[in-house]
Amino acid sequence: MFADAGGDAAVFEGDAILRKQGRFLIQTNFRQSTAKLGEVPCERFRVATAMLESAGGNISIDLFRRILAATHQEGDNPTQYSNIYDLKRRIVYLYHFHNYENVAVIDLARELRKGMHSVAIPSLFPRTYAAEKWAAGHQHALRKLFTKQ
Repeated sequence: MFADAGGDAAVFEGDAILRKQGRFLIQTNFRQSTAKLGEVPCERFRVATAMLESAGGNISIDLFRRILAATHQEGDNPTQYSNIYDLKRRIVYLYHFHNYENVAVIDLARELRKGMHSVAIPSLFPRTYAAEKWAAGHQHALRKLFTKQ
């Protein structure tokens, strides 16, 4: 997905480009370009759409935080991190492993002035049992995969 501070946005899906139509553009884990008109195969997409439509013009960071909380995935392929971009102010609101109570606020101008660097996302947040348990299991599965070769 690409978006700009002027409000334009598009989703690129291989050879298809879907441009923003109306007030918002939503993207979840399915190819919108191949979905039949009026048939959305993703409940998360439907939930986010309903929440945005019911908000009317009352758009806020808190609304998007609630949308992220309502649409995150759990189970074998959980949401690792979620973010909200305020493109006009160049600020990112970052959430880790479906914990929407703790946020890391990133000022992009400040970060870019630091030059090339990286930060491990989990280091920005308090430890949580769910995230650490998933990471430990994931690391164990990767070790097993790579030791079989």
